[in-house]
Amino acid sequence: MWLRASIPTTPCCWRSPTRSAASKFRWNFSIASSKARRWTYPRSRARPRYQTFDDLRRYCYHVASVVGLICIRIFGYRDQAAEALAEQCGLAFQLTNIIRDVKEDAAMGRVYLPQEDLERFGRSAAELDPARLKNGFDAACFRPVLEFEAERARELYRAAEQLLPLIDEESRPALWVLVEIYRRLLEKVAARGYNVFGKKIQLSGREKLGVLARGFWRRMR
Repeated sequence: MWLRASIPTTPCCWRSPTRSAASKFRWNFSIASSKARRWTYPRSRARPRYQTFDDLRRYCYHVASVVGLICIRIFGYRDQAAEALAEQCGLAFQLTNIIRDVKEDAAMGRVYLPQEDLERFGRSAAELDPARLKNGFDAACFRPVLEFEAERARELYRAAEQLLPLIDEESRPALWVLVEIYRRLLEKVAARGYNVFGKKIQLSGREKLGVLARGFWRRMR
């Protein structure tokens, strides 16, 4: 059971008597665009190792799923089913970051990929030692395990399709933008053959603006 002490259990629908629907819409979009630019979850300063995916899931709950629970309280909802779905969305976001940032994390001595998954594909955390990454490292050998984690993330992103109808209508485009940007980031990693050991993969400003424009259009329809 995940820790819920800091999160209210009573369903809420965020309303402000002094904020119009239009201003709330703009405010929610500012949240989405801000998250799209810099929503990177805090990482432990220690050198973490996670034996199983369940171990990693617990970590992700505290640094990512809680953020999702807070956001839906801002966006507004009535059905408690939204909470579990928001947790899954947060996990999908964090897993996307972990996949994309393997090299960056390894350089700081952090390996977030579960040990059991590395072993399943014949890899080890020792191969991600910073010294090895600089000396003829074969990025292709890590493709199978990263592809495996990406499939997990894609399954978690399906929770967003169920979550969107449960969020207040005027807030749905903002949530859609946030999910779409992270989902596209994952697919961009896939398009690069899961080679996350070169230049950092990210969406361009134009790509993000394109998603924001589509989200705005969804609200105006």
